[in-house]
Amino acid sequence: EDEYLFRRLRERTHTMNAELDELERQHVRDHQLVDALADTLERHIAGEAALADLDQAVSAYARFIWDHMGREEGVILPAAQRYLTDADWDEINAVFLENRDPRFSGDTDAEFKRLFSRIVNIALPADR
Repeated sequence: EDEYLFRRLRERTHTMNAELDELERQHVRDHQLVDALADTLERHIAGEAALADLDQAVSAYARFIWDHMGREEGVILPAAQRYLTDADWDEINAVFLENRDPRFSGDTDAEFKRLFSRIVNIALPADR
């Protein structure tokens, strides 16, 4: 997003710069929260963190990403629809189809499913 969508939107208008700056800061925060969540999960598995700590980390990330995505979908995408050209969208779509989330190595869906499964299995009571 930062490199393609945001850059192209900045080229077309300056009215969104403050919002784009904030979203770029939030992308850094997103990586920090995911790292903290993964660390808390690993510490919980090792018996070093309580389930409440894991619950708190998941809840913090869920609140953060919900607000962040709402901002992207409610502010940035409407601005992009207004200011970007068809050629801009063609370029952005091509790039997005080629790129994967750098936090994951291959099949992003499979990795998200594994992480979700680990969290659910830890969160469910043993006598289920």
